Amino acid sequence: MLTQRNMLHAASFVLNKVRHQYAIGCSILILIITSLLFVLIPTPFGPHNIEARNVREIDPDVDWPQLGHDPQRTNATSLQVDPPYCYTWKWYEVPLASRVQPVVANGRLFIGSMNSVMYAREASTGASLRTFQTDGPLRSSAGVTNDAFIFTSHDGYTYAVSVNDGSLQWKTRTGPSVTAPVLDSRGIWAYVGSVEGTLTALSIADGNVRWIVDSGAPILTSPYMSLDETKVFFGNDDIEAVALRILDGTEVWSTTLQGQSLMNCDPVVNGTTVIYRSQPLYNFHLLLYEGDDVMDQA
Repeated sequence: MLTQRNMLHAASFVLNKVRHQYAIGCSILILIITSLLFVLIPTPFGPHNIEARNVREIDPDVDWPQLGHDPQRTNATSLQVDPPYCYTWKWYEVPLASRVQPVVANGRLFIGSMNSVMYAREASTGASLRTFQTDGPLRSSAGVTNDAFIFTSHDGYTYAVSVNDGSLQWKTRTGPSVTAPVLDSRGIWAYVGSVEGTLTALSIADGNVRWIVDSGAPILTSPYMSLDETKVFFGNDDIEAVALRILDGTEVWSTTLQGQSLMNCDPVVNGTTVIYRSQPLYNFHLLLYEGDDVMDQA
């Protein structure tokens, strides 16, 4: 009987051991399956969430990362959009300034509003990603690097906000602005004009000021860069076209133009040529009747 009892205890011990190991094995299997589901199925916290995706280098053939597409404001890209042309999505919510141009990078669209908010949205669907509140109207476009979107506000600051989590990276006092910053193609420097007449060169990495130049009149055209990115151009409301050296902000040349204002007249660079336009001295409806001779005076 003793031998049989011992055998029963031994069998019970082995069975409990097997059950315990089976339970541990099932727990490990469940943990592995859960981990795989977390990786493979998009969730609010998974790597397929738009907020957590890897950021690639900006592609000029696909993205439109700043006003006019590039530092020269060519407003051109090799990407072709074929017909039929129809709405993919619409968004009616906030007032936008007439000069605001949406910018797109890495599938994200950025646009500022007159209610002082910068909006980030999914470019393909229009879905909201995040917002960033400032203290003044946003009257022009942002610029986007691999890490941040940079924009000016009429509250007097230039902001850099993370494209990944929406956190403020820096903000620098540059004066109230109604124009878009221009970013160099390397993503190192940003140049910002203000209605106080100053043009400020900022480090994109930390917002530190490289130099400031006072042009003497409100800057109402967005700055832009030469093809070799050695000069930055802008126009002020003394109807002056100005070129500065990128390195230190020294003046290369300035030219007085004709017209009554350069407001909303962003120039462009075409090779070695800089093209400006101005608001005409005559009312436009009169020009329709008086012809090209009057236009030559503008």
